[in-house]
Amino acid sequence: TDPERTRADLMQDVLYGTREIRMQVVAWIAVVEFDCKLEGDFIRDWIVGHRSSRPSNLDPKTWMTFNPKTGLPELDSNLVPADLDCHLSLDKYFDLEHFLDRMHTYKIKVKPFRQPWRYVLLFDEDAPTGPFTMDLIEPHIALTHDRIDFNLNNLYVKRGFTRELGQRIDLSEPPCSIQLDDIVEDIRKYQFRILRPIDKFMEERIVKMKRRGYKQIGEPFSIILTPPSKYRMVSVELSSYSPEYKRIQEKFREKLSDYYIVSIEEIKNDEIQKAYEAMKYLIAHECPNSNSNEMKLFHGTRTRNINSLLENGFDDRYFNIKGNYGHGAYLADDPSKSHEFTSLDDDVQIMLYCKAIMGNIDVIKGELNGDKAKASASIGYHSTKGLSGPGLPAEYIVYRNIQIMPHLKITYKKRK
Repeated sequence: TDPERTRADLMQDVLYGTREIRMQVVAWIAVVEFDCKLEGDFIRDWIVGHRSSRPSNLDPKTWMTFNPKTGLPELDSNLVPADLDCHLSLDKYFDLEHFLDRMHTYKIKVKPFRQPWRYVLLFDEDAPTGPFTMDLIEPHIALTHDRIDFNLNNLYVKRGFTRELGQRIDLSEPPCSIQLDDIVEDIRKYQFRILRPIDKFMEERIVKMKRRGYKQIGEPFSIILTPPSKYRMVSVELSSYSPEYKRIQEKFREKLSDYYIVSIEEIKNDEIQKAYEAMKYLIAHECPNSNSNEMKLFHGTRTRNINSLLENGFDDRYFNIKGNYGHGAYLADDPSKSHEFTSLDDDVQIMLYCKAIMGNIDVIKGELNGDKAKASASIGYHSTKGLSGPGLPAEYIVYRNIQIMPHLKITYKKRK
């Protein structure tokens, strides 16, 4: 992305370069002359990983076919790097004809295909080095890309930053705490982290990564973009294919079989998240092995309270004052228990699935006698687990509002 490169430098690369070097020339023109932002596989595989591979058939004319339905070019999946992904600039008009003229200047043959949200360009269809494609994605579409699949695909390069990479979405802050150097290291070690719920699309992507020799590390982690400043929170529907959706669905079948799930939405609220992560850090340092003992539990409340909880979080001034284990926020690992506290509204009910920092848990068998005004965990503990009787669901109680954070909103309905 060095803007000081000359036409002679680029022409030398075009005339004598490999397929990957010719891809670099096209990327340079898009980034430096047209203010595009380069993202995706080319950065992962070539710029950072320095990897390339070819199909078993060495004839480049066999590496590309046209999709009979869309008419778009499709490259052999064994080609690495496969293509270039660029996002068009918000601040500069993109003139396709001018871009094609620049390709002609360097004697690079290109065939354009127009779609409503992007340009697809086919380069070097008949070149001995082999074909490649480029997606030029409209800026208004780029703004709606609210999910990222793997940490390895979170990199970009832009004009003037010749020795620097950037993160498309800043993952450096908790709860992710994924630094740029971590991503580069994972690329070099052939390992990846999943950063969105798993659905059919993600299952295919994961299989593709593993076929290329990559290994999954860590548990899947869901990343949602921070909402615009005028909104405090944003919700994104969770795919019914995701493991978390399936686990909750199984809980409902087991414990609340007369009801079925209508939808599950994942919640993102940066303000609450920051306070929650700070409390998680503090409690972890008071626990064995610095384990904060975070749990995911159900919470039932009236439908009229839901939006306030999602926007503003829990407020200990309004915690349950009639509970068996004091003045706190009550949760359960059994949805049938939390269901008791929900309300029916427009034929549906809503329950929250929350993250809670349990820390050291004080286990109490039976109900508290004469201490229902209890407003904090016992000394040496951070929460309470109440076992009110044999066969009854356990209750989990936290006493500080930033020990709990809404994670999922579950809308469900009674079977007819």
